[in-house]
Parts: sequence; C-alpha cells; structure tokens
Amino acid sequence: MTPFSYKELYNDDDKMFLIATMGQIGERTINIIKSYIRAVKKLANVENIVVALDNDEAGRRMSEKLQSELSREFDNVTQDIPLEKDWNAELRRGYYGPQI
Repeated sequence: MTPFSYKELYNDDDKMFLIATMGQIGERTINIIKSYIRAVKKLANVENIVVALDNDEAGRRMSEKLQSELSREFDNVTQDIPLEKDWNAELRRGYYGPQI
C-alpha cells in the first residue's frame, strides 16, 4: 500500500517507478533493488531516487540503511519520511508535498 499511496501523493509525472518491500531489508533485498534500479536507469531518464518507508523506528532505520547503501552506487538518493505513521495514513489525511 505504501508505494501506491506515495505515488498518489506525488504523481507529478509518469516517470515514477515504485519498489515495494515487506519486512526487513537485508543484503539480498538491497542487491535486488540495486539491480532493478540499474535496469530502470537503462530504459528511462531517472534522475532521483527517493527512499520513502514508514515513519516508525524500523522504517526510519531501514530508510537510513537503504539510502546509505544506494548512495554508494547512485547519485541523488534522498529520503522522504511521512508525517503520519505511513504514506497511506498521510494520503487519508490529505497531506501533499515533500516532507524532507
């Protein structure tokens, strides 16, 4: 639900690619995400990568880890943290715009 809510909040162009994960983001998942980003970058003009996970302790910790890992290989990797517990709650409350 989170990636679709995020896209609904920030759907300012059709070049947004979403990756959904569940649970912990380990080394294997990070490698899969990197492979996906490499493939997408070959097909489209991707300029920014935004890590947008939940606003709880685990989500913030994983956002930091994922941003750090992705920044080793890709430029312009940022985080966006919802004001609410997750992006779906943010969408329901009507928040729009970057919270970085």
